[in-house]
Amino acid sequence: MKVISKSFTKKVILKGDLRRDKNRIVDWGSAFVVKDFFIKLGCFKGLIDEEIKERIRLLEKKQVPADFLIKAIKKKIYILDYVKGISEEGKLKYSTWNIVDADPEQLRNAFKKSVAKGFPLNYKPDLMDNAIDKNEAVVAVPSDDDFPF
Repeated sequence: MKVISKSFTKKVILKGDLRRDKNRIVDWGSAFVVKDFFIKLGCFKGLIDEEIKERIRLLEKKQVPADFLIKAIKKKIYILDYVKGISEEGKLKYSTWNIVDADPEQLRNAFKKSVAKGFPLNYKPDLMDNAIDKNEAVVAVPSDDDFPF
């Protein structure tokens, strides 16, 4: 299904926890979404190895490098909302996927791959069939697949 929706401003929070072993960071854990956000915005481009390591050290300390903030300002990113259920009033309920991208096609492909692996767990594409939610100006339109865009 394709979802056609009215435009609105949405606040998205990207967060996660670093995987640790006895207070030692072993990998990005669920915080990979933060690292990937900056990679997708091109924040690491043009940096030499030592500069990359320094930026990663800052991110591991939950500090955003100043040059990353400057590069991120006014960048266009895409988010993806998917159907997760139906409210008691019969309206579709949505959740925002925790992955973002500067390229909508790459976001679409990443979501397809994630769905093929069984994630997000609460994604309910079958609820989109013939759904019309006039109060929220959301209409489901038949398409070649069951992805929410």
